[in-house]
Amino acid sequence: MTKKALMRFTLLCLFVVLLLSSAQGLIYSNVFVVTGTIQFQGRPAAKDLDLAAYINDARVAKAKTTEEGKFELRIPEYDPDNPNVNGFHSFDDVILVKLEGKEAKPTFNPKPEKLKIDLSVETTLDVKLSTWGKIKALFK
Repeated sequence: MTKKALMRFTLLCLFVVLLLSSAQGLIYSNVFVVTGTIQFQGRPAAKDLDLAAYINDARVAKAKTTEEGKFELRIPEYDPDNPNVNGFHSFDDVILVKLEGKEAKPTFNPKPEKLKIDLSVETTLDVKLSTWGKIKALFK
């Protein structure tokens, strides 16, 4: 074998090893993909807003909205070999999405297949009754 042929063979082996290690990560890592749209106050959310998915209080995925409130979240399955990365433990986990820190509805569960969902964020005016009474008193 010449030096040139040996070099080609070595590079080919290295390429195959890298390809197989990448493929193994794709085959064995389970990622739940959620796509859809999100509305804020009845209108499609603006582009480049922060979107995050939570299970209990742990953030498991984050993304940005795109045009017309479209989004894609990739939620990994929990891997005990990599405990620093949060993910779903079972298909019974409840996932809550927040847009700019505000809760979106409905919540949903991870599934083995891709999920397409439409979410919405509705905010309400939270005024304490004692504050409301004071406001009313100003106009008497």
